[in-house]
Amino acid sequence: AASQMPGRAMIHELPTLTPKYPIMEFRIVHNKANFKGWEILDVTLNCMVAVDVSPSVGHESNDLKVLFALEVINEDDDTPRPVSKQTYHKVQLETENHPYFKRVWYCRHILNEQSPLLTKAVRNEIVASGSWPPDRNTPLGVRSALIKFKTMIITFNGTSNITSRSVFIEKRYRYEDIFIGWKFAGLIYLDDSTYGEGYAMVDLSLIHDIRPQTGGGEEPLESSEVSPSVSHHHRLSRHRRIESNLFESCSNDQTVRNVNIPYKKTENLASDAASKI
Repeated sequence: AASQMPGRAMIHELPTLTPKYPIMEFRIVHNKANFKGWEILDVTLNCMVAVDVSPSVGHESNDLKVLFALEVINEDDDTPRPVSKQTYHKVQLETENHPYFKRVWYCRHILNEQSPLLTKAVRNEIVASGSWPPDRNTPLGVRSALIKFKTMIITFNGTSNITSRSVFIEKRYRYEDIFIGWKFAGLIYLDDSTYGEGYAMVDLSLIHDIRPQTGGGEEPLESSEVSPSVSHHHRLSRHRRIESNLFESCSNDQTVRNVNIPYKKTENLASDAASKI
């Protein structure tokens, strides 16, 4: 069994259940979605983010729970001392378990006062106002609210229905992999020829396609904050803005409404950048 995670994450419109905050979203697509019997059972997702901090900062000075910390020690001096340090924090996803993964899974994190992806100053603003700060309802406002994290790590564990073997995938995202104000293009359609009338199929060629969030307000793809290591030509040629007639799987797309707060959404710019298992 195999799954893919696009190489970008999106921040875009908000779910109606949490109308006060933007969300960050990525999606997982099953490579065997169009074949019967290849479901992955009892899937568990875990997500954490690594943040560079000053070596002099202690765990107790951080208002977020630290899963663990890594330090690099300079032992050349007479007195060994830490020269760099990273702390790792859990990123809470709205849904972290899936009993029967067959096609597409949209995974979301709410950018609220408990999010380790936001700066401490912004989290304090949210606590004071009780919602997302109105003056940050722009691509630049959302971008500046994010910490420049080192890496965000997502792990996927489950059991193949056809082989009974464990299935594992790990995907890492950088700060530059976040697109604000974009959402994934739909990739599920109804097919009458393969398994009978009205069978849901996945167009895997659309896995990396994105489109502006409803209502606009998207961050320009030419922004210097978006994948600076990818050339301008490759960034635009690999990205496709489409008006898709396909529908997104599921109910969770129906719980989303646009409030014009850009949310960075994950887009894989190249198929070879997608994680596979």
